Amino acid sequence: MSVTVDLLFLTVARISTYADPTIGKVRNYGTGFFYSNPKEQLFFVTNRPVILDEEKKYFPNVVRLSLHANQNDLRLNRDYDIPLYKGAKKLWTEPNPSADVVAIPLDVKDIQGKGLLLKSFSDVNLLPPDLHLHVR
Repeated sequence: MSVTVDLLFLTVARISTYADPTIGKVRNYGTGFFYSNPKEQLFFVTNRPVILDEEKKYFPNVVRLSLHANQNDLRLNRDYDIPLYKGAKKLWTEPNPSADVVAIPLDVKDIQGKGLLLKSFSDVNLLPPDLHLHVR
């Protein structure tokens, strides 16, 4: 039986953070979404406190995404680990220091090579600058 899945389910992912993923002790949980910029670079966007909190001395080394492995059965997922540091250098960007958001670059070829599925938002999914959204 084939089931059609809304592709929106492939644009978000659950994440876990680890100081050392081989030990398996989860430090934090969160969610995020995939975004491709106009240069077609892929990022995973999430809240900054999920990956870093200086006050609590919370500095995980790895983010583990739970990604879908079968478009027709979303119960089939596999883990995909993303290092947050290369030596002492952080591998994510913070587009605006006053915002609570970080963008972690991803290697789309590596993800696809492992048979994992994702879809990303892009600028075409964003509101045009002249349109304002008001929540009531």
